[in-house]
Amino acid sequence: MYTGLLKAPEEGICHLFYYCCMKDGAFKDSELDIISDKMVSIDIHKKLNFRDEMQKYKSYKDQITDEEGYLKYLISLIKPTHTLALFSWCLELCT
Repeated sequence: MYTGLLKAPEEGICHLFYYCCMKDGAFKDSELDIISDKMVSIDIHKKLNFRDEMQKYKSYKDQITDEEGYLKYLISLIKPTHTLALFSWCLELCT
C-alpha cells in the first residue's frame, strides 16, 4: 500500500495535506492554493510534482482502513521539528 510508495519526508507532508483536504470527500481550489503556498513557503515545491503526488495519493486513499496508523506513519516519515506548526497547517486546511 502506501508504505511502499512514500519514502521522503516531503512526500509525507504532501500526502498529509492531501489527506486533510480530502477528508470531506472533496478537494477545493482554495485548499489547493493553501497547499501550494505551504509547499512553496517550506521549499518543497522544487522536490515534488504535486500532480504526481495527487495521483499517488488517489491510488491508495480508498485502502486506508486504519486512519490512526496511517497518520502515525506519515508523522514518522515527516519527523517534524515543530510538531505544532505541522498540526496548525493541518488545522488550517481542515477549517
